[in-house]
Amino acid sequence: MGIAVAWFYLYLQKVRRTDQLEKQWRTHSQRATTHFIFFIMNIENLNKHPQLISTVVTWWFNEWSHLNPDPTNTLEKAISSLRAKLSNNEFLPHVLVAFDDKQVVGVASLKLHELYEHFPKTPYWLGSVYVDEPARGAGVASTLVREIEQAAIDRNISTLHLTTEQLDGGLYKRLGWKPVTTLIDRGDEVLVMNKHLV
Repeated sequence: MGIAVAWFYLYLQKVRRTDQLEKQWRTHSQRATTHFIFFIMNIENLNKHPQLISTVVTWWFNEWSHLNPDPTNTLEKAISSLRAKLSNNEFLPHVLVAFDDKQVVGVASLKLHELYEHFPKTPYWLGSVYVDEPARGAGVASTLVREIEQAAIDRNISTLHLTTEQLDGGLYKRLGWKPVTTLIDRGDEVLVMNKHLV
């Protein structure tokens, strides 16, 4: 009986050790995959890829159109609006897209006047940051934010603002953005943040 118990104990230890090794392998594999995705990421101006305008606007529309319940606010109208702004080579918006190899996986914008009724004298904003769900957690959003910050610096913009529904600041806090105030925007509480770039 004692031998059987000892054998069973050794068997359990082996199973536990196997589970631990498997978990470690999965962790290392996930980390390697993340680094690989980050390594091959490429950031480009949406102007160079007009065929992706509908993809980008569809992401935005699906994520945030509920904030503007106006029935005239249609996906087709939003696509046409962005296409017109980009084709006119306006100073802003400046829209960047992230690619994982040849697949577009995220987008962010340097834009004019968000929350104008609250901040009429604050013209420059980071906004429309969106990462396609399968690519989340791989550093896409962080990379896009840093690229937008650099685009602002290149345009002699010294301070950027943003709004986020993450009241603790989330990703933006980790990237050095500071809270300014919280307010109610279209029924939701949001955090306004800024970052002094130069």
